[in-house]
Amino acid sequence: MPPNRQARPSPDERFKDAVPEPTAFTFVPTYDEFAAWCRHPVTGYVATAMNEIADRYQKEWAQLSWDQGTCDPLILTRYKAFAEAYRSFALSKRDDYVNILEA
Repeated sequence: MPPNRQARPSPDERFKDAVPEPTAFTFVPTYDEFAAWCRHPVTGYVATAMNEIADRYQKEWAQLSWDQGTCDPLILTRYKAFAEAYRSFALSKRDDYVNILEA
């Protein structure tokens, strides 16, 4: 390496202090804060999108099982789990959110 150039630190060394520990991101909202978040338009858009994705998985599940006669339990269980997971976002309550954080 030429004498006028210094070795570059690795990305791990450069950003080690920039990223806090995961616990630093933990935020437990009050009931009022959670209600305000739920009323926010962006939250509504995300919930609508999640419900639409859940509907797609549910329709695909019905098409696979009914129209195509697929009985593979792994595929059907996966589609059902995806639909339930996406739909649960819009139905979540503050206590559900807190329980996930504390798990």
